[in-house]
Amino acid sequence: NVTIPYKTEIMKYLDEISPTALRIGAINTIKIGEKCTGYNTDYFGFGKSLEFFGVSIKGKRCAVLGSGGSSRAIVSYLEDQGAESIVIVTRDTIKAAIKYPHLRCIPINYFSAMGYDLVVNATPVGMYPKTGDSPITKEQLCGAGFVMDIIYNPSMTLLLEYAEELGIPYANGLYMLVAQAISAQEIWQGESIKQEITNRIYRELKDEI
Repeated sequence: NVTIPYKTEIMKYLDEISPTALRIGAINTIKIGEKCTGYNTDYFGFGKSLEFFGVSIKGKRCAVLGSGGSSRAIVSYLEDQGAESIVIVTRDTIKAAIKYPHLRCIPINYFSAMGYDLVVNATPVGMYPKTGDSPITKEQLCGAGFVMDIIYNPSMTLLLEYAEELGIPYANGLYMLVAQAISAQEIWQGESIKQEITNRIYRELKDEI
């Protein structure tokens, strides 16, 4: 497994890269054999998480907070699932526009979630140990249909506290973490793993946190 800040850097050392990972521009899993092949299981982990929480994407308006490495897999999945629109919400819209020239980029201070079906936090803001931070204010979050924070430590970020107070359905990043790990195991072992196993591991971890 590979994590930040090496998800992009390591690509040049691999023999092969899966089409999905190549499109995303980042890998987090390597299968070592006669050749070293790179994959991105964050893509599948994010998708499985949406499915688990009953969030459909086709025809929906989506906002992704952050334009870093974590947002790449998320944006690719949303595009593949037929989202009506995707906006990137970030502090640096110039850099974001270079990475996502085909998408609208909004300064985070001017963002309002009103009318968006899905808001995804792909930034590290709110992650342990800086748990008192949120990428956007409670007022900015008003009107969102569903909020997913890919952070899993803490299990309840300030952003998700805002969602709960506003009565907005939400999920943290724990299921995505488990699902992307299961996807990696499928790649290494060369066999598919039943969804119920992912669900069971998720529930056991959730109960322990």
